[in-house]
Amino acid sequence: MKAYRFPIVGALASERDGSGLGVIFRVKKSVKYGEHLRLVGSSRYLGTWNVGESKGDMVWSEGDVWEVSVPVEECQKEFEWKCVVLNSQGDASWEDGDNHISTDGGLVEGSTVTIEWGESVSVSLGSPSPEVRQAEETESSVPAAPDMFEKPMSEKWSGDDIVFMQSNEHRRDREGVWNTEGLEGAALAYVNGDRDAGSWLGKLELAKTIIVDKKVNMRPSIDTLAYSFVYLTWVSNGSIPCVDSGGHRRPNHHAKLSQLIFRSLEWVIGERQGTADALFARRMHTRIPSFTDEFMQSTPLTRIRDIAHRNDIPQDLKREIKHTIQNKLHRNAGPEDLAATEALLGRIMSKRDEYSADFISELQLFLKELRDFFNAGSLEDALLGLGPSLDEDANRLIGNFISAKKKVDSMSMWDDNTVMDCMHAVTTVRAVLSSGLSAGLRNDAPDKALVMRQKWRLSEIRAEDYIFMLLSRFINNLEDKGGSEYLKNANDGAWALPIGAIVLSLRHIGLSGYMQSECMALENELMTWQQIGGFAHQDEARRITSTLQRVLRLTESFSSMVVESLYAPATLLGSALGVQEEKAMVFSESEIRSNVAFQTSKLATLLLKGAMQAANMPPWQVICRGECTGTLVRVDELSPKSIESLSDVEGQVIAVVTSATGDEELVSLGDKLQGVVLLQDIPHLSHLGVRARQEKMVFIASDNVDVAQEVLQHMGSLVTLSATAENISIQYGNESTSSPSQHSDVPTCHPSNKGVQPVLAKQPCVIHLAEAELDTSGAKAMACKELLHVAQECSGDTSSNGSMTFFYALDGLVIPYGSLEAVVEQNGLQKEWQEKLARLHDISTSSSDSGDLETICHDVRQFILDLKIPQTLAAMIEGVFKDADQVILRSSANVEDLEGLSGAGLYDSITNVPSTNHESIEKAIKQVWASLFSRRAVLARSSVGIQSRDAHMAVLIQPQVSPEISFVLHTNHPLLDRSILAEIAPGQGEILASGTRGSGWRLSINTESISCDSFANFSNAFFPESSTNSTLVLKTMDYSRHELSCSSDARDNLGKRLGIIGTLLEKVFGCPQDIEGCIMNNQLYILQSRPQP
Repeated sequence: MKAYRFPIVGALASERDGSGLGVIFRVKKSVKYGEHLRLVGSSRYLGTWNVGESKGDMVWSEGDVWEVSVPVEECQKEFEWKCVVLNSQGDASWEDGDNHISTDGGLVEGSTVTIEWGESVSVSLGSPSPEVRQAEETESSVPAAPDMFEKPMSEKWSGDDIVFMQSNEHRRDREGVWNTEGLEGAALAYVNGDRDAGSWLGKLELAKTIIVDKKVNMRPSIDTLAYSFVYLTWVSNGSIPCVDSGGHRRPNHHAKLSQLIFRSLEWVIGERQGTADALFARRMHTRIPSFTDEFMQSTPLTRIRDIAHRNDIPQDLKREIKHTIQNKLHRNAGPEDLAATEALLGRIMSKRDEYSADFISELQLFLKELRDFFNAGSLEDALLGLGPSLDEDANRLIGNFISAKKKVDSMSMWDDNTVMDCMHAVTTVRAVLSSGLSAGLRNDAPDKALVMRQKWRLSEIRAEDYIFMLLSRFINNLEDKGGSEYLKNANDGAWALPIGAIVLSLRHIGLSGYMQSECMALENELMTWQQIGGFAHQDEARRITSTLQRVLRLTESFSSMVVESLYAPATLLGSALGVQEEKAMVFSESEIRSNVAFQTSKLATLLLKGAMQAANMPPWQVICRGECTGTLVRVDELSPKSIESLSDVEGQVIAVVTSATGDEELVSLGDKLQGVVLLQDIPHLSHLGVRARQEKMVFIASDNVDVAQEVLQHMGSLVTLSATAENISIQYGNESTSSPSQHSDVPTCHPSNKGVQPVLAKQPCVIHLAEAELDTSGAKAMACKELLHVAQECSGDTSSNGSMTFFYALDGLVIPYGSLEAVVEQNGLQKEWQEKLARLHDISTSSSDSGDLETICHDVRQFILDLKIPQTLAAMIEGVFKDADQVILRSSANVEDLEGLSGAGLYDSITNVPSTNHESIEKAIKQVWASLFSRRAVLARSSVGIQSRDAHMAVLIQPQVSPEISFVLHTNHPLLDRSILAEIAPGQGEILASGTRGSGWRLSINTESISCDSFANFSNAFFPESSTNSTLVLKTMDYSRHELSCSSDARDNLGKRLGIIGTLLEKVFGCPQDIEGCIMNNQLYILQSRPQP
């Protein structure tokens, strides 16, 4: 798999390192635009103090770090130098202070000289010879960790303190808790089994029984995997202690169990790719031991026996090694043996002068072997062990990574370019390994294949862990530079490496099997925006903002998946087994914080802040402006149940809502709710947004984590929320509990009527759209009829403006008012129907419990769905739409699409109905009829005084469109004067109306300008499955391939056309319009126009 590369400012680390580099001089200095640094000194190469003759031009890199390499022969004997700043005219400004001087024989090849401007210098000598390096490592006071950033086991150990023994004092008694009350399934099995499984071997046998033996085809379920992951994690870090069982079972028995568990986990990974099952199965591999040949032999890990019998160590130490580690390991091995060995080596190294180098070397080798057995070894060793199983190219890539890693390990001063080279290299290696593992494990795979697969799998996992560490350091360095403040005014070069780091982190999330198509789309977008650059400009900054918001949604989705999968198992199992409550409560959080997704989130948040500041974007989006006062309360959703739960809160409330679907009904929430603060972005013209403006509910939304945390700190406080087009203000700590609430300043628009008196058909029938009238077919059908007429007139306009106003409209059929009632009569159920409507009226107009209303609404809807429709009705529709395989059946009630009563999203439209299948058509007709009696529809009508018995439903039937893009227009911009608001989304328009998390292209259009206030970042959209199959399927969006994201001309041209059409339709219909349309096969369609709320 290809590793992506990114242009960076300055020389690459690979061009600065290696043999023959000379001496690196490095200084951190901020200079003005057009200035650069040059090293000048006493040597001929540095101009013998002549600025113009010096060859010491320094190269800038991230963080205002400048470097130059000087040949080592020019730095010998007594050598002096200084830095100068040169402007574009060549004028020099010398560094303050005295000359820097190197004595004592000069500098050596590979040295790095770090200069503090105007002050001191520090020198890091070049890489020592292998012999010197080995001697230095031997003399180190701290045992080497497996990798540069990896903590040894002893630092992760959560079990009892390590005690060194002079005799066999390993306890066999157990003091534990095994509470099985309320447990079932895997949780019950682990608690019951652990009661009798004291040793690590016993616990592995228990895990093998639950994961392998008791599962169909030896494939564990997600529930079993989650509990197993928690259990084995706590066993491996000592939170669940292991004790001596009294037997004599060498580590090869553990290895054999591990092989069986490994096989089942690999089957899960291969067969359930992209699921939580596969993610946890993969991570569980690090909780079980290695089963390579060296550990499967009858007497593995014998080096410790020889160490314990050495003659060059004291007798007390011999006994400690024998009883604390040797005998314990060969009798009842456990994770505590690794922690004890690391602790022992640390103690030895603190007094290394008292021991022979050979003894220390042997103990270090044993520790390496033990780490390998517990799958805690180094990434470098693991990769080198794969050599025989790899081809020449793969071995070359591993060599490249190891070289890059050594450069990182030897850095005397942090260098982003060097680290980026290493991140590219390890990503490429992991991609190769993941590709080799992607074929899955055969059921009959031989033992040798299993051994090699475990090596590959663990190497792949360690590669992920390693880039986690690199990303952490990279982010820390970016924060040291100023983080978002540094980026907001930085040039494109400063953005290149951070964007590149996010792209690589996304690649690793995808390689782990999580939302791979989403990760790839985000990679493509970020690389494209980085290549285009221009982040100092508003549109470009807003565009990358949208992609970064989408990155954060991905990481939030991952976090939610981990919490949903692991929180309950950790808390239940922890309580049942007596694990410290805190460890159980933070288990899922710890797993999140140790994943690459966590670093991705941190880095994306930094870049997002910088991009939003560069774009001058506010953290809040105003959905409905106005001012209100109330107590700030937290609810998970906008539902009657959530608001009713706030009955103990005195007075009115402003709800801070975790999430919304976009289809919530505000009118049903009562007068207690005064305002909404939604902690996610939502399309402004979604059904929920339209209803907020119709109900004059002050409504703001934001995906910004910082502002969300600020709001959440004030739960229970009385606040005043003020939202205007220019500003959001939340005044905390208002003590005036009697302050009156003021709703939105959006102009009030009362219903001009309560629906035109309908004319009911005597028999179920179908009429052509051209025959539709307001009193027979509803406002929606009438508007579609008028749109056909206007479209025909525009098609004849040959003026220069004609091409801009031209649009298409859809013809169709209508099942008029009265058809439902006529079908009821034909079924002989008219009396029952009237009784249900009467009961519905009584309940909806009373103060009865809302549960009663939901019950009667369900009964009425089910009554309709059980009706038998005469086949003649569907027969009148079949075959009419010859050019359309599928049709859409839309509501056209006498209580929607009216001025002051839009009914946006209240009633159902049934999509993708086969046009020649009468059973599907009949079912869809009844579904549209039944939607007239949903609970929220009943409450919405009641709020404006319309009784349900006066509501009637016609059904509009039209060809199903399969658009490339869809749009919604409000010809009266909710926030700006004399402007039109357009929201545009890829694929089917339901993504806008429903309030799917994300945003479309949001255009503010007036006669003078078109501005793009946000770029589309919906993760998915509905499109036809293929050119020959119109069935809608969900496809992942890659906006780097979409002209509306890539071309300002495309946005301006579409915006201008939509503005002209919107103005025309507002004039035709006589009031501001809420317009829905799409572009299909490069043709613009207007699908609906109704009075704007």
